Amino acid sequence: TILHLGQQVFHLYFVYKFQKVNDFLLANASKSFDGLTFDEAVRHVKDHRGVMTQLVFKRCTYTGEEFRQLFSLLTYTVTMVDLSHCEVTDKGIASLAESCPQLE
Repeated sequence: TILHLGQQVFHLYFVYKFQKVNDFLLANASKSFDGLTFDEAVRHVKDHRGVMTQLVFKRCTYTGEEFRQLFSLLTYTVTMVDLSHCEVTDKGIASLAESCPQLE
């Protein structure tokens, strides 16, 4: 029908117009920090503040103080953090909770 054709045309236009934005979000909204040095992690967080929603620190060997510093840079957009097998201090968790009120 004409309505269905209109929806398809709109969908194609939307994909064409916003493909770069979608690609950027797919590449940066969810980030694994596995294998990144602390300095690389800080640089990534600073460069993508406000975009990241899911962070995976699984088995990262940052110190408790490094985690605290990193968490203090995060924003309300973060909704999930995986800290499996990480050594995070109480101060680090407090910093994470303060910076990311939307955590699930």
